[in-house]
Amino acid sequence: MKLRLNVWKDGRVADVPLEVPGAVDLRALPGASGIHVVLSDEGGIRLRAEMPADREEVVSLLFELDEHGAPHVRSSGRHVVLLPADVRYAAPEPIARLATDAPLDLAIVVDGTTRTWLPGQKDDASQLWSGRLLERREPWSAHVDTLLAFAQRLSEGSQTRVAVLAFGDQELPAQTTRDLQPRYLLHPPEEERTFQPLAGESIRQRLLSLPPTPGGDFVDALADALAACGQLRWRPDARKMIVLTGDSPGSSLLYELPLGSDLCVRRFDVDTQAMQLHQQGVELITIYHPPPDKTFTIDQLRFVEATRRQYARLASLPELAFEVQSFDPEAAAERARQIVKTVGRGATLAEIMRGGEL
Repeated sequence: MKLRLNVWKDGRVADVPLEVPGAVDLRALPGASGIHVVLSDEGGIRLRAEMPADREEVVSLLFELDEHGAPHVRSSGRHVVLLPADVRYAAPEPIARLATDAPLDLAIVVDGTTRTWLPGQKDDASQLWSGRLLERREPWSAHVDTLLAFAQRLSEGSQTRVAVLAFGDQELPAQTTRDLQPRYLLHPPEEERTFQPLAGESIRQRLLSLPPTPGGDFVDALADALAACGQLRWRPDARKMIVLTGDSPGSSLLYELPLGSDLCVRRFDVDTQAMQLHQQGVELITIYHPPPDKTFTIDQLRFVEATRRQYARLASLPELAFEVQSFDPEAAAERARQIVKTVGRGATLAEIMRGGEL
C-alpha cells in the first residue's frame, strides 16, 4: 500500500511517499522530546501516533498493515501512543530559523522574589544570609547591566524591541504574616506590558524600577508570567525570544515538584504555557540563580534541584539554559545568534534519514 508520511524537510512540512509494509529512520528535531507520526492517503489521515525520543536521536520505525488493511507503527523498545486522526491532536509546528538580520522582539521576565546570598552578619562572617535581589541595588544593577549587554549583543544588526515583566505570586490561603504576602502577581499592569525600542536608558530604568516581592510558598507565578507573554504583541516577522531570570519554579502538572512546595490552586501550568509560546514561534532562554549548597539541608536541596531541572527544561534548547554564576552575556548572545537549527518542543514531526522515497 502506498501512503504518505509527514516529515519536516527544508524548513517546512513535507509529504514523503512510503510503501507499507516498510521501514524508515527518523531523526528527532533539536528541542523535541518525541516524534509525531502522521500517515495519510487521498482519503485523509490513516494513522497518527507519538513516541518518546531524545533530542536529535535517530529512531527506526516499522510500518505494517493489520488484517483489515489498517496501518500500524512500532519501534523496538519504545512505547507508541496511538492518537485520534483529528487535527486537534496535530503536532506543534517547529520554529524555523529566521535570517540573522530579522527584527527581534525580546521579553525579559524577572522573578521578583529572587534572592541574593551575601556574607554573614557582623557577628559571624562565615554565615550566609539572603535578601531579595531586586532590593539590593548594587547586585541588581550589575545583573541588569548583564541582561542589557546580552540584549544588545543579540540585537546587533536587527531592529529590536524589548518588553519587561516581573512575577511574584498569588496570595496564600489564610496567610496573615506580612513578610509572606506577595506585593503583586505580575508587574506592571497589563496595559503597560508593551514592547519598546532597545535604545537609551528606558529599558534599564524599567528593569531597575521593578519592585521586589515576597513569594509566599516555594512555587511562584512563573506560569502566569509565561501566559502573560503569550498576550504580548509580537511582530509576525520578528524572531521572538523570552529571557527568564530567577530562582522560583512555576506550577507543573507533568513534572511534579516536591511535596510542600506549593500551597495554592493554580490557573496555569509552566509546560503548557511554554508549548503555547512555542506555537507562537517564541524561543525561551533561562538564567537560573541557584543558592549556595550550604544554605540548605539535604531535604531542602530537593526543591533546588527540581527548580534547576525546570529552568533547564523550559529553555528551547539545552544550550539556551544558563546559571547566573557562569553567564557570560556576550558569549550567550553569540550562541543564540549562531543557532541555525529548527527548534521543536514536545513530540513533533521529524526529519527522515532513511526509507521512503527521498
